[in-house]
Amino acid sequence: MKTNAKTTFSFFEKCLSDLENQISDFVTHPGKDFTRHRLFDFKTIVKTLMTLNAKTMDNELIDLFCSKDHIPSDSALIQQRNKLSYEVFHHLLQAFQQQPSEAQLYKGYRLLAIDGSGLNIANNKDDTESRHHGIGGKAPFNEIFIHALFDVLQQCYVDLSITKLHKNNEPRVFVDMLKDFKSSVPVIFLGDMNYSTFNIMAHVQTINQFFLLRTKDITSNGSASTFDLPEEDVFDLSLPDLTLTRLHSAQHCKDNNHLRYLTRDSVFDFLSTRSKENENQFFPLPLRIVRFKISDDKYETIYTNLDPVAFPASVIKQLYSLRWGVETSFRRLKQTLGIIYTHSKKADFIFQEIFAKAIMFNFIAFCTASIVQQKGKKGYFYTVNFSIAANLCKKFFLETIDLLKLEKAIFRRMNPVRPSKSYERKKTRKNAFKNFMYRVA
Repeated sequence: MKTNAKTTFSFFEKCLSDLENQISDFVTHPGKDFTRHRLFDFKTIVKTLMTLNAKTMDNELIDLFCSKDHIPSDSALIQQRNKLSYEVFHHLLQAFQQQPSEAQLYKGYRLLAIDGSGLNIANNKDDTESRHHGIGGKAPFNEIFIHALFDVLQQCYVDLSITKLHKNNEPRVFVDMLKDFKSSVPVIFLGDMNYSTFNIMAHVQTINQFFLLRTKDITSNGSASTFDLPEEDVFDLSLPDLTLTRLHSAQHCKDNNHLRYLTRDSVFDFLSTRSKENENQFFPLPLRIVRFKISDDKYETIYTNLDPVAFPASVIKQLYSLRWGVETSFRRLKQTLGIIYTHSKKADFIFQEIFAKAIMFNFIAFCTASIVQQKGKKGYFYTVNFSIAANLCKKFFLETIDLLKLEKAIFRRMNPVRPSKSYERKKTRKNAFKNFMYRVA
């Protein structure tokens, strides 16, 4: 089924109405909150947070309600938001991403990238869980982490989790996502080296899915360097009989490609740290290690359980490069949709805004899905300009422009795709929080 902005908006309204019928599950006082008619009802709060920009909250409300009979105050919105759990936005994100549409698959597989990104938030010395005391003479600040499961072909967020600085644990967050994960098609999970743990691989294997995870190269002290590897610089090694165990008798085993000893400190949910009678002491984890060259003197090493015939090393290299889609999505979420401009010091309110902006990100992706790449006169393919599309889709969402004008405006402002053009990645410090006093008018 092909989607466009009209069908996307209709499905969003359905998801919103379904959640409104279950609102008592997400409020502070069930049966009391959101039962009376107010200007800021549940739907209005969600739509307001999804369309916030980089202004002060009062100016945001003036822009949104200037055509109405009454412009509500900032405090009126705060009172209503206090009644609402941010989990309702999480549920809306998960429901909305299930929009019926033509699946974007690679050889029948869905490609989902997992990654995390830090975000500096308003200075709040009372929030000790997110408080960083600063090092090297730098001022203290507060930080949270956004963990995303991102469909790199559909260009949408499948799931999102937010943790505070001192509660951040990327592998555990991903494992928690996998516990509730369901898919009608096979999935390949793409991840960087933070996720290349035996525990994560085992969890993916247990749900009968596939992983493609970058690990530390064999020249470092990572786990890949401890296997018995080919002498060639580039190789594709299959370990179909690899078995993990915590039995001390395996500690001195010299055949690392068949039996792997896990210490008590190693996180692995499928083997107990204490031996018990009648308990399985072995966990089979068939593995494939692929090493390929990315430049004259640089290599990448990948753990995967994909079939070597259907997915040779050249395809593994190509698939891993697609993981950068989630990095791009974080930049767009932060800069273009503006989650670096949160409007509160309260953690729950910040979480509400982040989930709301992720929902808007998906709304934009679904609205523009039908606007396919077109080949221009100069031979380039043209693709949607996300910044322009974000502005126009917000206007369509607020019903200030119609479908025809939306699609025509986006189509006329598409960007050429130049695959041969690349830029050096600049490592910059994280963006400092944009103070409430210094916002655009």
